[in-house]
Amino acid sequence: MTFGDRSVLVGLVALAIPLAIHLLGRRRARRVPLPTVRFADGAHQATRGRLWLKRAALLGCRLAVIALLVLALAQPQTGGARESGPGGPWIICLDTSPSMLASGKGTTRYEQAREAVLRLLAHLDGTSPVTLVRSGRETVQGTPERIRAALPQKPTVWWHDEPLASLIARAAVNLPETARQGRPCLVLLTDATDWALRNLGPAQFKDLDAEVRLVPIGGETRNGRLGLPRFTVAETEEGRRLFLDVDVAGADASRSTTVHLALVGQSRPQSVAVGPGEARAKFTAPLEGTGPWQGRVWIVIDDALAADNERFFTAAEPAPIRVLIVDAAHAENEPVGAADLVAAAFPGLPPAAKKVTRAQSDAVDEAALGQTDVVLWIGPQAGPSFDAVERFVRGGGALIWLPANAEEPEEKLAELLGAEVDGVETAADGATINPGGYASDLLAAFEGGAAADLAGPVFTQRLVLKPRRGSASIHFTDGRTAVVSQTRGRGRTVALAVGPGKTWGNLAARPEFVVLMHSLVEALAPDRTYRAMNRVVGRPWRGQEGPARGPGNYPGALPADSGAQGRLGRSPYSVNLPPEETADLTPQPNRLAAAFSDQRTRVLDPSQAFDLKGLMAHPATNPAAWFVVALTLVLAAETFLAGRPRRPSP
Repeated sequence: MTFGDRSVLVGLVALAIPLAIHLLGRRRARRVPLPTVRFADGAHQATRGRLWLKRAALLGCRLAVIALLVLALAQPQTGGARESGPGGPWIICLDTSPSMLASGKGTTRYEQAREAVLRLLAHLDGTSPVTLVRSGRETVQGTPERIRAALPQKPTVWWHDEPLASLIARAAVNLPETARQGRPCLVLLTDATDWALRNLGPAQFKDLDAEVRLVPIGGETRNGRLGLPRFTVAETEEGRRLFLDVDVAGADASRSTTVHLALVGQSRPQSVAVGPGEARAKFTAPLEGTGPWQGRVWIVIDDALAADNERFFTAAEPAPIRVLIVDAAHAENEPVGAADLVAAAFPGLPPAAKKVTRAQSDAVDEAALGQTDVVLWIGPQAGPSFDAVERFVRGGGALIWLPANAEEPEEKLAELLGAEVDGVETAADGATINPGGYASDLLAAFEGGAAADLAGPVFTQRLVLKPRRGSASIHFTDGRTAVVSQTRGRGRTVALAVGPGKTWGNLAARPEFVVLMHSLVEALAPDRTYRAMNRVVGRPWRGQEGPARGPGNYPGALPADSGAQGRLGRSPYSVNLPPEETADLTPQPNRLAAAFSDQRTRVLDPSQAFDLKGLMAHPATNPAAWFVVALTLVLAAETFLAGRPRRPSP
């Protein structure tokens, strides 16, 4: 057993007090002459032994009262608890993600966490081994003095994404080496927001061989923020225009918020006022030159976190989607082949929309695929260069397969599509596609608008598709699979159970066929959706190599009045944060604690998060409560023994 405060043990000197009282309280018996002593001697011999035992027990109780009181005040510790002296390994995980910049009561969450670390370091012995792990930074090891010097006054924010689970895993790498000196203590200081904990599953670190102390920083704070901008560049009668909208959440739900837009090298900023609460600001701005055009959207409000009050983007005219139609069918008896019908769905398109070319399956090689975004593969033949097609898909390309006749796709082609084909069946009464009710981002292209009429075409023949695990699918109204979608590497594949020919149904004769072909191509084209573009955070602008897709950045060419030049300097990276990271700044310590063992984990209340003295004292191994119970029992026994003596009966 050890004690958190050994200085209190000096109080054991007080044991001499009841001992001295006991010794000084002994009196010699007086001799009293009596006419007869025969009855007195008998009474004295009968009570002598009982009085001695009572006085000894009373002395023991008084000594025990003082000893138990002193030991309870000295913070006793048993089991894994120990003092933070030399040889005690400490690992400190400090969350420095952007949400730690949120402020409350005049200080940021990072400043509060830093003060807690400094107090902990001051409590440690000067030779204690300490490891400091920060988000996105190199691990620092050494003495408390070295760790203290490595803590910057202001945080160097890690704009790129590193989940909290990765931060803990990085810290855990140091545990096996330090564990030789004794069980280490892992101290985690974080705001424990929903975004920080998104990859931290329940019981993920229950086998971590360490004492764990969780210090959630900060509390619930209102935060205004901007979403990532969504933009389109289009030609209008007045000239080229930028159409941009951005979601806005004001810190004060009762007041409106003003959103500003500025384009580098163009006219003065625009401003739009939006209503209180969640809202959306829409801008239309004239564009000069050929682009790309760099811009900034920002709000000026008093909230907990300013890092998400501005967004940066690089807008450019959309490049055409490059579509390659591959005729991989055997000879057909129909006057118009399936590949001809598919090509007819893309007539007279402007050059800026889609660029469509055609080829035979034996002519598809690396060079042809290098100039392609989406491949429409019609027919069962895999072709002699199909390995190049597989590399194309896994590298980020898209492949859409349609049957040309009743033949099943060749083995290599079926493997890439992620669906087994079990023959062809005939639907005597005809089958239709169920176009709605799907959660897949790709299959959402079949819902709403003109695509909602996909239930119109009637199919009298179809392939029997069996999706493999991990695939997404839509179905005919009778439950049979109509379309299968699967991710392959960084690309996607789509397989249809029906083709455009007359033997399958009346699909090609209806306008829904054009909607279907264009919906699939646009949904699968790389970097064509705002969701895919805005997923990139902190990506460098490519300058002369071409416009960056996504939010982009300013390569140091910010206007003087933008307010961002001083904050960003000439950084070659954007500072757009994922909107989800700062949507909810409320700490969730219970969810954080669920990833660790309850026997070795202690969550420090946020109001006491900075009192780290005696951090190793774990409630489950602290016997102070048992000392208090024993003290209560001893006091009760002492009261009973020291009670008033009974009067002799008359």
